[in-house]
Amino acid sequence: MKKRINKSERKFQYAGRLQQSGQKPKDLNLHARSQWQWTWTKMGLLSLCILSVSIPLLLHLLSDSIDLSRPSDIGLNHTINMYLTPEEGVRVGVWHTVPEHRWKEAQGKDLDWYEKALGDGSPIFIYLHGNGGNRQENFYWKFPYIQYFLFNPLKNKDLNLPTDENLQKIQTPLMILHAEDDHLVPFASAQEIYRIAKKAQNSDEHVKLVRFDGALGYLHNVLYKDPGLPNIIREFMQSLMT
Repeated sequence: MKKRINKSERKFQYAGRLQQSGQKPKDLNLHARSQWQWTWTKMGLLSLCILSVSIPLLLHLLSDSIDLSRPSDIGLNHTINMYLTPEEGVRVGVWHTVPEHRWKEAQGKDLDWYEKALGDGSPIFIYLHGNGGNRQENFYWKFPYIQYFLFNPLKNKDLNLPTDENLQKIQTPLMILHAEDDHLVPFASAQEIYRIAKKAQNSDEHVKLVRFDGALGYLHNVLYKDPGLPNIIREFMQSLMT
């Protein structure tokens, strides 16, 4: 028959083994505590990874229920939706936001008012959401490295981006802002765009490439934090008016 060992006997035998090995109970407690701390650390890192993926996923699912033609639904009360037809068979959705000094005036205004506002003399900036997928998804796409494995439309092999052809058609001033440490689009791409645009327009004044040192850590989408950015844009615009 197998002998049943109660807790007291088991504890006594365990203490005996410790004495034979020369290991003190206190040392064992420290070792056990260290193991628990490492276990909790791993659990914390795993939870962080899950959140990093699940939050953008939930936002993506929720974005399907948002009507992009109603920017006011996400708090853009000084913005209206409109559509452009740059070429036959192409329809592009656009959010038109007026300058800050006209936000209060824009409350409740219709499309006709916004179209007239385009001619008030204020500079017009066109912001393209790029690999965000659409105007709404561009709120969650800034999560670190999410574009590598989740909802990246640029992975679509059928996607055609004829940048070379389009640059040769553009005759408006062009300023290219690019960081040397961009981890998605190499800086060499910006240099090639600059070369093509400069040749197409045959002008040194209307096409400009602004390089941001890689040591600044701006990567692909943090250029807006550069304190000198407003002045860079202002100087470029002033150079076009002289």
